Amino acid sequence: MDSYNRNTEKDQLALATFVKFTRAYDAVKTRLDDKQIAGDLNETQFGVLEMLYHAGPLHQQSISDKLLVSKSNVVSVIDKLEKLGMVKRLRSEEDRRYIFIHLTDEGREKIESLLPYHLSCIAEEMNKLTVDELTVFGDLCRKLGLAE
Repeated sequence: MDSYNRNTEKDQLALATFVKFTRAYDAVKTRLDDKQIAGDLNETQFGVLEMLYHAGPLHQQSISDKLLVSKSNVVSVIDKLEKLGMVKRLRSEEDRRYIFIHLTDEGREKIESLLPYHLSCIAEEMNKLTVDELTVFGDLCRKLGLAE
């Protein structure tokens, strides 16, 4: 008898729900990727620009933490964005150990040109759910994400 068959009904439901959740995510992500909602940027580059656009200058560790990517990956993404003229690094005057990443005018123009299409594509996907379903789904995702 394999161990899967010894799992409780709730365990089996958890597994089935997890599979549905990941398949749904993969399907939505594939449809969004097909629409190239980040333009000519990759997902992490877009995320950095969007974060700086909404939050203002941030240090690299904050960007890494918020995007859930390694600091080394963020450094290479910022290097690329800096070469493209979309961000610039400025050392903190209060604490020289911190380097803050700032959005340039070119970076601001880029993210502002991409955001309307990006948001409309995401809304199109997520609006397959009702307002009540979106609220419950959002609450459940937050609960799962914050669980320890």
